[in-house]
Amino acid sequence: FEESIAQGRRCVEMDPSHAATYGPYGFALMAQQRVKEAIPMFRRGAALSSVPSFLASIAYAEARNGNSAEARRILKQLESAPAHSALLPRALIHIALKENDRALDLME
Repeated sequence: FEESIAQGRRCVEMDPSHAATYGPYGFALMAQQRVKEAIPMFRRGAALSSVPSFLASIAYAEARNGNSAEARRILKQLESAPAHSALLPRALIHIALKENDRALDLME
């Protein structure tokens, strides 16, 4: 994952206005248990894009970082999004919050 992290850093440096570079970079950091470093990457992506998966990534990372209140705040925000665009992101947040039954209910 170190190579992925280095590549993500280079992509962000080359074009910091391109939202799509922040997600993979953040998840590469998450894979190395560098959650606190991943959260700002997801936040930057969300600031550049209205795609629900960026918000869900923030919430997922916040939940993994022990900040369930922030994860739930974002989850509530995503619940107002069109259902078809936010089902999987919402389910992932529930998984991070250790609410697997709620995640499965969303996916049925």
